[in-house]
Amino acid sequence: MSSQLRRARIIAAPEAAVRPFPSAGSADDTRGSDGVASLREQARREGFEQGWRQAQETFEAETRAFRQQMAASLERMAGMLEAMISEYRERLLALAVDVGARIARARIAAGDPVAARALEEALALLPRDCTARVRAHPEDAAALREHFAGVLGEGRVELVEDATVSRGGCRVESEAGVVDATFETALELARQAVLGEGQAP
Repeated sequence: MSSQLRRARIIAAPEAAVRPFPSAGSADDTRGSDGVASLREQARREGFEQGWRQAQETFEAETRAFRQQMAASLERMAGMLEAMISEYRERLLALAVDVGARIARARIAAGDPVAARALEEALALLPRDCTARVRAHPEDAAALREHFAGVLGEGRVELVEDATVSRGGCRVESEAGVVDATFETALELARQAVLGEGQAP
């Protein structure tokens, strides 16, 4: 090989040694950029899923709390309604008793023989051979004498006029005990039967 050809190769060698590196748009740089984008997308999805779970848990907790509050409110309302119904029931029953009492007094004033029926029931409670004293209002006495003429004629029953006994009833006193058949007692018994024991007259 000639010396001139060797010199040409030596001169060409440095040009090959300083050949430039690959440009910024190489395949390795592209892969790195895609990896960052993938990480960002994954982080975005995870953040969205976490936020969705938290929102769902919050919604479910608030829904449970709302249902509990509604149940408690409905229970309170039911209790209040029951108390109101009970109160108005008692008022209506008391009114019914009062109206019945007024009707009974009006019938007594009109001459209905209420006292005679009360005395019949009272005498039925006594033994047949028992003597008794019957106290009745003077305005009822005439009707009682007429209605019980036979019984009074036997002498077993004595009729005594007593203004302290209200019209429409009587009080029977005997050796077997006292039978209170006054109008007030009958009314109180009716009131207790309708409204319950221990109610005020």
